[in-house]
Amino acid sequence: MSWISSDVATTPESDTHDNNKRRRERAYFRGWILCCVLITIGLLLAIGLGLLLGFLLTKKNTASTSTTTATTVTTQTTTVSTTTTTTISTSNWLVNGGGENGSCETGSGITSPTGWTYNGTITQIYYSATGGDLTSTTPGPSDRGQCYFYGQISDVTSMWQYVNMTSSINPVLIDNQTVWFNFSAWLGGYSSQDDNVQVSLTFINQLNQAVGNTTVLGPVLAVDRGSVSELRFKQTSGLVPINARSSLVTVTITRTQPNFNDGCVDNIALYFYQ
Repeated sequence: MSWISSDVATTPESDTHDNNKRRRERAYFRGWILCCVLITIGLLLAIGLGLLLGFLLTKKNTASTSTTTATTVTTQTTTVSTTTTTTISTSNWLVNGGGENGSCETGSGITSPTGWTYNGTITQIYYSATGGDLTSTTPGPSDRGQCYFYGQISDVTSMWQYVNMTSSINPVLIDNQTVWFNFSAWLGGYSSQDDNVQVSLTFINQLNQAVGNTTVLGPVLAVDRGSVSELRFKQTSGLVPINARSSLVTVTITRTQPNFNDGCVDNIALYFYQ
């Protein structure tokens, strides 16, 4: 009896087919693994992005709903106004405004005024002096004293005097516009001649600059005197300008006819008051 083998012989074509199948299975498996990895990474990225967006939105909402409390400190400034007072001298602030200090001319010579800076032949002379124009009875001030000023022979002659106001007046009063001035003089001349006098007042600040307006008294001409030898009273008053610290009073006597300068002045006065 013969035995028939049940084993089937394996051909080369069958081995190749099996190998290809296994390779395909491994490729599918690797592809599946790669897809899983990619899906996992995508999920992780999505979760991370979601968390980030949630954080940012939460921060924004928190910032938008935050309330900032500002504390305002109010500083109150209280201004206290004080009134500065001082005693202002009631005397004439000019030295020798009436020509009574020092020597006076008795004849026709030249005697320069005391207490003034001067230029030319301006002379301090007695009433009724032989070389003068006025007498003790000539119309003029009742408190004339014994002497007055006149021009003598200069075409133009002058004298002037500075007054330091702050020696007795607090500058605060001046700058607060509470100080006033009164400025006066007796001006005149001889007969029908127009020889004349002008007296000016100028206020000066700390920088030696003029402030405000210059005040001028005169002239008094022959027509104003009715061509009579006499002295006429001229006076003005006003507010001392801001920043004024001193004042300058200038007397100018001008000759219009030869041979003598017969402009005359007496009792020049400057007062300050509140």
